[in-house]
Order: sequence, then C-alpha cells, then structure tokens
Amino acid sequence: MKAGNKVIVDTNIWINFLINRKQNFIENYFLYEGLILLFSNESINELFSVTQRDKFRKYFPFQDVIDFMRLLEN
Repeated sequence: MKAGNKVIVDTNIWINFLINRKQNFIENYFLYEGLILLFSNESINELFSVTQRDKFRKYFPFQDVIDFMRLLEN
C-alpha cells in the first residue's frame, strides 16, 4: 500500500489484534506504511461497547480503554 491510503478496520479485527497480537501485519502497516485510519462515531462506540462486555473485561481494563479511545480520537 502507498503511504497516505485510508483504511477502516473492523471492530472484530481490532479486538483480535489487541488481545492476541497475532495480526502484527496491522501494526506494521500502521507504523511503517503511513496509513490513515478512519473511524466513525459508530465504529468507536461499537469498539468501546465490545471491550466492556463481560467476556472481554479481563483484557480491557476500563482506564486502558479510555486511553485507547483518546488515542484514536487524535
């Protein structure tokens, strides 16, 4: 991909990446390819909602989620 390409990452991909780190190709693209991540309010709300589900709370402490959301907003 060329630098400056715009990408939307599905919530399921984010959750899998954040829990398992198995999809390190995503991290490489973000860091080295200069991709521009796009988010809608709906996608950010969905990501927040999913991280607060009982089965995911052990992976996503509330303050970490808030910090991550702030990072995404920037």
